Amino acid sequence: MDDFREKSQRKILDSIQQSFERHITNWDLLETEDIFHEETDSVIRSFTFSRGKMECLVLISPRFYIAGASKKTDINLLTQIFNILNSLLWKYINGGLAVYPPKLKRVCIDKSTNHQCSDCF
Repeated sequence: MDDFREKSQRKILDSIQQSFERHITNWDLLETEDIFHEETDSVIRSFTFSRGKMECLVLISPRFYIAGASKKTDINLLTQIFNILNSLLWKYINGGLAVYPPKLKRVCIDKSTNHQCSDCF
């Protein structure tokens, strides 16, 4: 794996981690670790979540899927993770994970006079 590919995968995994930290509030994120997956030639990240005495390990791929999970992983936690990954994938497909996404400009079109401007709004 070259450096560019590794950095881009880590950047995606960092954005996934930030979303987990922001949106999964009923579980504590104890530990993360990057692991090189030889079969797919990619970096995956392990996340260890805890709530009370229960700990769950979830492996996430930079391709926005759950690569693995511990046997007793809570189904509600997996649902939250799936929803976050689905939302991030949707954002990534529709304009990337930009910090400042492009703003759409409203345009006024008056068909009778063929008037077009952006000052009407």
